Amino acid sequence: MSSRLGGAALVASPSYPNSVAWSDENLIAVASGHLVTILNPAMPVAPRGFITVPAKKLFPIGVIERKDLLSDCLLPTSLSRDFRPCVRSISWSPIGFAPNSGCLLAVCTAEGCAKLYCSPFCEFSAEWLEVMDISDILYDYLANINFMEPDILTSEISDDRGIQDLGHSVLRKEHKRNGRDVGSTASTEVATFPSSFLREGSSVEVFKMYGSQRVWIIGVLERFNGARALVRFQETAQHDEWVEMNECNEISGTVLPSDTMDEQANRFPKIRPSMNVGNLPDQKLWANCNGVGEILKIGQAVEAWTNDRWQEGEFVGFSKGGLQVKLSGDIAFVTLDASSVRLAPLWNGEHKSWQLTIVKIEMDYPKLPTVVDLKSDRPKEDNRHEIVCITKSERKTLKKIPEEHSLSLVTANKYTSRSAMLSLLVVSWSPVLFLSSGNGNSSNCYSLLAVGGKSGQVSVWKICEPECHTIENARFSSKSMLVGLFRAHDAWITTISWALLASDTSVPQLLLGTGCSDGSVKIWLGCSDGLLSSPEVNLAPFALLKEGILVDCVPVSVLSLIVPAQFPHKVLLAIGRGSGSFEVWLYDIKNSNFHKVDSNDVHDLVVTGLAWAFDGRYLYSCSQDNCLRCWLLNGDSLSEVPFPSTAPCLKSSTDIPNVSDSCFGVAVSPGNLVLAVARSFDAELLNPMYQASEAHVAKMLD
Repeated sequence: MSSRLGGAALVASPSYPNSVAWSDENLIAVASGHLVTILNPAMPVAPRGFITVPAKKLFPIGVIERKDLLSDCLLPTSLSRDFRPCVRSISWSPIGFAPNSGCLLAVCTAEGCAKLYCSPFCEFSAEWLEVMDISDILYDYLANINFMEPDILTSEISDDRGIQDLGHSVLRKEHKRNGRDVGSTASTEVATFPSSFLREGSSVEVFKMYGSQRVWIIGVLERFNGARALVRFQETAQHDEWVEMNECNEISGTVLPSDTMDEQANRFPKIRPSMNVGNLPDQKLWANCNGVGEILKIGQAVEAWTNDRWQEGEFVGFSKGGLQVKLSGDIAFVTLDASSVRLAPLWNGEHKSWQLTIVKIEMDYPKLPTVVDLKSDRPKEDNRHEIVCITKSERKTLKKIPEEHSLSLVTANKYTSRSAMLSLLVVSWSPVLFLSSGNGNSSNCYSLLAVGGKSGQVSVWKICEPECHTIENARFSSKSMLVGLFRAHDAWITTISWALLASDTSVPQLLLGTGCSDGSVKIWLGCSDGLLSSPEVNLAPFALLKEGILVDCVPVSVLSLIVPAQFPHKVLLAIGRGSGSFEVWLYDIKNSNFHKVDSNDVHDLVVTGLAWAFDGRYLYSCSQDNCLRCWLLNGDSLSEVPFPSTAPCLKSSTDIPNVSDSCFGVAVSPGNLVLAVARSFDAELLNPMYQASEAHVAKMLD
């Protein structure tokens, strides 16, 4: 029989879903207002620690004109008046990643800041220590790549008067096209697309020969049959076709034996995952670009997007109108826009993956005239401005000073876009991962932290387990870096969940579930080795496995993914929504079958918590209607299991004071035997309780 073991009073009420989390080292974190309270389940009435969330830190992303404050994109920001910090999302790391061999706690605030914390080194201290600022590192990365904006060079000004004083100065001019004023440097990064990305319903590219033309046609993978895949082509003239998935000779299409020693270029599968990245930068950025000759050489193999397909060819040279490319099967070259050309992907037979080289161009800024304040010994001249020149490094220093004169003037849309990239909403840790080349020791033990934000992007952070643990007050030395950044949705990401997928190979695969405020849910598939071993940020770290689970555009509030140990080829996904409904989906990897197990509308308000227990056999759900429910999954059916009358799941429970009005999360203990539920209090129910206590005290005094 279930029973209530204990409770703890919080300083403030929880406000967001998943406000409670239970760690592998048996600690409970509860997010309430501006605090995160750390509890020991054995003594919940005596908090073990706390985290105080600081006020929002403003990043110097630019300044806008006053008239733009009333623009549509900035109006929500202009009208916002709530500057009180509030915790929005929390997540525990696997055990062993904190300096003392415990768990790290990731905290994300409603203001968009994400940080990592660890327990204090001193036993007499209750406040947890900040060990990493995710927001700061993300800002530095985005600032270095100019927030992924095509407009590379912007003017740095103090106000409109400064522009008028300069007249037709260089601040009002665009950088010259001949490159004499602004240079640039070309660099590359490699995106990896393993063959494991090929899944039922996924977009693929199929190799075909039309005479001497070598093309890759877009299609959708329908189903598998051994080493063959049935592909439905998007072109109306094409029919469904069975495609060989093993390495083939590009001309004959014959499957080659494993010991064949042909050249790499002549051996590759005739089907590959769709790669919607890698298009070359705009033509105007190539002028006076350092290092471009080492990347884009005459005779370089490229692919051009023509007639809704990728056609192979080779690079011939530059022209004013674009790039000169000789397409396969053609005698003469054609001039194409650079954005429709990419470097040809290469097949890596050893790792069974396609590698696509992405070209990036970074501007080498010259000394730019910048308007700055200049103090004078004479008071009357203190408000005077002077134009000075600053170097690139000096400008980065000025960028960190949150003063208007050191920021650039940007449009309202650009400011909104930059702000959304830095407004983080939800955090979630992956299970423990090991590099396949390692021996399983601490130096090869990692966990990934996914952080979603208002822009719809997900940033993936690799955190390495410390090589040694300590209980002394030492600097946190765990290796961590940003390894992935991709756009998952077109609106706010509201929830994220991880699962480790069993694989027939030694390299484990990761499942990442993301929910959005527009009601969409997507499941992503990624290779752990590709993320852990990548030295740079991967712009395509995951392949889309399933999308489009929409229910009347109702926002998704919570997600919960699990791969049962007894059925390693089945994935269970529970989806909670703002309407009070939740769904359970089952994905059978062997059959590539994805179907809905059940859907329930038992909750009256927002579903705020979903937690799997007992290896996916039980599911707990809670809602703002103050109800906690238990569900039994038996095969493909979901049935409710009633709690005993003494359990704190009903509003009429006599086991707890009837003063709570909403549940804001449920967490299961590591052993699956105990539940933790975060609740808020109803002020209207609290007042009569206090009034009765006051009357009782007054009677005693009489």
